[in-house]
Formats: sequence, structure tokens, C-alpha cells
Amino acid sequence: MFKKGSKIFAVIVVLALIALLAATFVGCGNLDKLGKPVIETGSKQATVIIGEDSYLVKTDAIYVHDLLLELKEAGKIEYKFDMGEYGAFVTKLNGLVGTADYKQWIGVYVDSDDAELIMPGYDETVNGKTYHSASLGVSGLPVRDGVTYLFLQQSA
Repeated sequence: MFKKGSKIFAVIVVLALIALLAATFVGCGNLDKLGKPVIETGSKQATVIIGEDSYLVKTDAIYVHDLLLELKEAGKIEYKFDMGEYGAFVTKLNGLVGTADYKQWIGVYVDSDDAELIMPGYDETVNGKTYHSASLGVSGLPVRDGVTYLFLQQSA
């Protein structure tokens, strides 16, 4: 059987591991914010590229969905979407189309290297510039100062 000293040692190791995990989560910030990107408030300047059209925008929008709504309300773009469980599914953005069967969709790309915003390995190069696939949809993708948001027609 186990000696009394080895049982105490095992308990100490388990408690140390629990303390280490707790410190790791506390060091990451609030538990309810884990995995959510940092939000920039206030005025920002961003570029939106839809197909061949480019828009330099000064905005207070928090998310790209809000930025697209601003452009739509200003009469600069055509923007349609269906709101679902995971946020807005873009069904039309100028001449780009997303279909309910997901055979066509509108891909969102950013020129940022911020790990919070991108999905590594899914890049597009347009006019010699590399854009990374966004890891979030337009409802959860934050507007960041100086970032370009590229929208491309995609198909299965």
C-alpha cells in the first residue's frame, strides 16, 4: 500500500496543479472574456474592400456588421443579411452573394496579423497584398483602427 508520506506528496502535487491552473486563468483576465477579441472604442479609420470597390471610413462602429450598416445607411453599399444564432450571415454585399445552402458565401479577410482576428492558413493575395481569413463573422469581428476588411465571393 501507499506510505503516508507519498499520499501527502500526491495531495500537494494536486493542489499545486489546481493553483497553477487558477493562476493561469486569472492571468488571462476575466473568465467571461476568454476567447473574445479586444474591442476598440472611439473613432477609428478602416478600409472596406468589396470586390473591386474600396471605402475609406472614419467610424465609431464596434463591429464590422455595424460598419457595413453605416455604409448601407449612407447609400454607399448594398448590404443584406440574415440574423441567426451566430450573428449576421451576409447574403448580399454589392455584387457578392451568400446562399442559404452555403454553396456560395462572402469571405471576410483582414490585413492584420493579430491572432485574435485571423484564421491561419487561409490567406488571399489581392493586388500583391496578403489578407488573412477572419476567425469571426461580421457580428463578432471588431473594427480596428488602420485595418482593411476585404470581402470576396467564395464557393464550395
